[in-house]
Amino acid sequence: MTVDRKDSTLAKATFSTGSYWRSEAYFGQIQGVYRTEVGTASSDSLGPVEAVQVRFDPKRISYPALLRWFWSAIQPKKKPDNKRYQPAVFVHDQAQEKAARRSVTEMEFKHKAELEHLVQTLAAFEPAPPEHQKYYVQNNPRVLQLLEPLFPQREALLESTAVVRINSVLGGCMKPAELRRRWPDITARADEPDGLEGLLDSILAKD
Repeated sequence: MTVDRKDSTLAKATFSTGSYWRSEAYFGQIQGVYRTEVGTASSDSLGPVEAVQVRFDPKRISYPALLRWFWSAIQPKKKPDNKRYQPAVFVHDQAQEKAARRSVTEMEFKHKAELEHLVQTLAAFEPAPPEHQKYYVQNNPRVLQLLEPLFPQREALLESTAVVRINSVLGGCMKPAELRRRWPDITARADEPDGLEGLLDSILAKD
């Protein structure tokens, strides 16, 4: 399993499910996923396509479980209108490739179609500019105004697990009630700033 250099407990996975803004919000709701970053991914035969790279704790969620989330996010037999939105699993190592191809076999049986092309070996991932990260948070002036005093540096805001979850809610993927349920554990993390725990009602208030 490929381990992220910033945190030895986290592994990387890369998926393309369409628009990377939506993909980030979608994968940001998953327990065990702690970091998300959007950009373009490519292999020797595909890309660049819009993708999200997630950092996850394999002890909290397995790679095969992430693959099930991927399949739920796409229509395997439908061709995208734009090649930049081609769905794909970009594998980082042999363990991921083995799991991905096993899942493809299962989905081919279910959909009665050849889907082998959806598994690609990641050749490059180019992060998108900062303004495209956590898009739904950064394009909500009210929420951003609440968060900025706690995250003086934009990089810290974009790396926050709490912001990953908030972005998922604002993107329509996670229900507010689910965020409320998880909020105490999220804000108790040592890498989240003090003062965040009391902001949830204001964050979830309707504009």
